[in-house]
Amino acid sequence: MPYLVEPSYEIRSCPTLEDIRRIFEPVCRICYKSEGKVAPGSDLRLLKHIITCGHLAMAEFVGDLVVTFVSNRGFTHEIVRHRLCSFAQECISGNTKVTKKYTIKQLFDHSNTPYGKTHNKTLRLKSCNESGEIIPNSMTNIWYKGEAEVFHVRTALGYEIDATINHRFMNPDHSFSLLGDLTVGSSIMVNGRPTLLINDKDAGWHLGMIAHPDVIVSIERKGLDSVYDIEMSNPYHNYIANGFVVHNSTRYCNYSHDRFDSHIAVVPIPDDWLKLDDPVQILEAQQIFEIAFNQAEANYLELVRMGVPAEIARDVLPIGLKAEISVKANVTEWRHIFKLRCSKRAHPRMRQLMLPLLKEVNERLPIVFADLAAEFCQ
Repeated sequence: MPYLVEPSYEIRSCPTLEDIRRIFEPVCRICYKSEGKVAPGSDLRLLKHIITCGHLAMAEFVGDLVVTFVSNRGFTHEIVRHRLCSFAQECISGNTKVTKKYTIKQLFDHSNTPYGKTHNKTLRLKSCNESGEIIPNSMTNIWYKGEAEVFHVRTALGYEIDATINHRFMNPDHSFSLLGDLTVGSSIMVNGRPTLLINDKDAGWHLGMIAHPDVIVSIERKGLDSVYDIEMSNPYHNYIANGFVVHNSTRYCNYSHDRFDSHIAVVPIPDDWLKLDDPVQILEAQQIFEIAFNQAEANYLELVRMGVPAEIARDVLPIGLKAEISVKANVTEWRHIFKLRCSKRAHPRMRQLMLPLLKEVNERLPIVFADLAAEFCQ
């Protein structure tokens, strides 16, 4: 039976009043040629004035708000329509080594040349199998996913990598956790090659190595970077990146290898969304959803067991499948998102997270969001 996962959000980064005072007013005053009007408290009065007047281009300089959502595929399909935002699912920085010789960016660049296409098809990267052994595996595809905010991760053994907040790292039990769910002190799996840390030039890819736990000692925001991801061949949908065992692209993610013990995860549907008054009908409707989710899971897992590629088998999965996405946008774009997604005309799945998010960001920055909170959150 599929796991039920409740929707949630987490604010990863939010501008502060100090950011407004440091950045917003100087930029805005230069634009309006009103530098001589700077005075105690004038920065907040100016911001309030331009929001009231609708001069929101200047509000973009207040800063970016970064939020990670956990909901279903319907939610992520709708939220990415806001094309002014930055969206992150699973990516790593282009400077990441995926073999002793090549970075992920170099492999992507190769894929655009006749020689590189052939080279990449025969190249063997490394994956971690169910026993923890580091084994050769082939790459079936590679993608450039644009620019995204990355975080620099460093471990006790000295391994380092730049990855988006939604990239997944292997845990000691061989499940995978989002970087955003990991903290300093979390244990993750590395590729069992500590000899590289003492500049052993003879160390290289070879069989018999076992992935072993390492401990994160720091996670620091690095900023925007070009990011990439890889799809690996069945059945091991992971690869070694800068020594870390990381999951491959969500585009062809094998959901039976997720953190839910070979079960898919779905987001439940509240009874009141069904718009039914009869308790018996409500129960029957929920049973229909449960039967559909169970059947979808059984069909998907059976197709994967038969050897059908995960990117094909996933077609039987429901739109209610759990999905995660991080969104970065400036406050002007967030105001636009809230106006659309907090409206009573918006889909209930959107309002389920957007209304509490608006309440929380209004508590942090009431000068920016107070009017919207008064309109939608009463």
